[in-house]
Amino acid sequence: MAALFPGMSSASAAVDHDPCRVGQTHYCIGPTRVTQGSQCPGSQYFKATDGYGVSINWTYSNNNVSCVRVDYNYDLIREKTACQYWFYVPAGHATAPIYIGYWTHPYNKKYVARLDENAHEGWTHVFDAAQVYDIQFQDNNGTTAGTIGWGDSSAYGWSVWC
Repeated sequence: MAALFPGMSSASAAVDHDPCRVGQTHYCIGPTRVTQGSQCPGSQYFKATDGYGVSINWTYSNNNVSCVRVDYNYDLIREKTACQYWFYVPAGHATAPIYIGYWTHPYNKKYVARLDENAHEGWTHVFDAAQVYDIQFQDNNGTTAGTIGWGDSSAYGWSVWC
């Protein structure tokens, strides 16, 4: 049996930069909100196109001060009991580690997954979980080296297989 990857609608056409396509057990989630902290003057995140022509946003790593927060809120799959979560890492403007917080039902428990964007590009498996209803990350990743990138639509955000 061939493995399905995030952008795939069938096992016959696998490219890890293909857009996410919704299916019976496949969900595509884009950022619902990108916010800037009031303690950070000026523009803190920027629009760009990655090496594959995908529209993205990116920001600089910001050590211990949160200037940018990216949220992915949804209720669509919160009842699913076993899902794989894949994140689109842009080809360019993505060279730093990010700490991704995600919350699950029924007890509103928070978990954290680390993703080193410098070591990946394209769809990257980040975690497996059940009943996730919120995902977020910020630019305060403990370093000032590198940039954090993310896709700006559901086609290149989170690809979730349940």
